[in-house]
Amino acid sequence: MKDIQFYQRVLGLRAPWRVAKVDLDMEAKRVAVRVELKEGTRWVDPKTKTAAHVHKWTERRWRHLDTCQFETVIVAKVPSVRYADGRVEEVKVPWAERYQRVTKMMAQAVIVWLEAWGNVRKVAEIMRLDWHTVDAIMKAAVERGLKFLKEWITKVNRSRLEPMKKVARMLAGRIQGVLNYIKHRITNAASEGMNSQVARVIANARGLRTFKTLRIRVLFFLGKLDLSIA
Repeated sequence: MKDIQFYQRVLGLRAPWRVAKVDLDMEAKRVAVRVELKEGTRWVDPKTKTAAHVHKWTERRWRHLDTCQFETVIVAKVPSVRYADGRVEEVKVPWAERYQRVTKMMAQAVIVWLEAWGNVRKVAEIMRLDWHTVDAIMKAAVERGLKFLKEWITKVNRSRLEPMKKVARMLAGRIQGVLNYIKHRITNAASEGMNSQVARVIANARGLRTFKTLRIRVLFFLGKLDLSIA
């Protein structure tokens, strides 16, 4: 019972979610935390506030931070609900972003390590994650940062603060990529410094195959975006 209460608190779970079972595999050095939904939970469309109905259930697994060096995973059956207009959407769980393979706590830890090390392969090795999972965490972090920046620019442009509007317009011109970032209000010396930093990002990655991947890496390590998880 104490282990159930422990993970209930660690994960910050509240109704209708609860920890139902904790399995400890000593040989595999793995902890599996089974999370369940309260039976009879009702869902509503967040836009229209009308009733939604369960369409299907999918069992998902999320890698969590290790417990005493034991690999820890969260396991839960997550419902997809159908709204009145026919849309189907998987319910967002409180411990992870939708469709992600790791918990928010794990993702935040990976982001901190990436900012400190600047090397995806090393962080993947330290956290015992595969390269694709770490790369997906970086991509999601950059998307959050860009979304926050765009929302901030929109709010400022609606205000009456002309100096802030000037800053917002400047940022809007740089948001699409590294080239725009380098062109605006940056001296040649700074551009050369940026180029060397970009080169270091590429070197640490041992070569990047697509510009899309390069863009994510540069925005993550050099874009100074807010990468925190809400």
